[in-house]
Amino acid sequence: MIIDASIASEWFLKEEDSLQADALLKRGLVFSAPALIRMEVSSAIAKAVRFYDLEAGSADRLNALWHARLNKGLVKLVHDDAIEHQAFSLAVKYQHPLQDCLYIALAQQQALPLLSADVKQSAIAEQYSIEVLELSEV
Repeated sequence: MIIDASIASEWFLKEEDSLQADALLKRGLVFSAPALIRMEVSSAIAKAVRFYDLEAGSADRLNALWHARLNKGLVKLVHDDAIEHQAFSLAVKYQHPLQDCLYIALAQQQALPLLSADVKQSAIAEQYSIEVLELSEV
């Protein structure tokens, strides 16, 4: 299954659906994502320092944990070269961020469901017959 950063960041930041996101880790599911997810989750952790009063030391530990889990294969990172053109076309057609469209293009290329909390991204994916899952469905 393709996992979006909107879900992966909930493993590290206490957000609305964090408990459901944590439960995914215990199920032994296989996740893939564009390599960009590495930076997107780190960015979400840094953003929590700026906007949600996460302490810098805590952010450093969370970011180190994220990268350690990536190194252990928590998420299979896929280079975006093969999907960049398709993602760009989607971004232009739907006037949606290219980063989000990388996940859609990867789900389409690999014929895998997309797990996302992003409503607009999900709506675009569904137009291409991509199965979109929410945390409550997994």
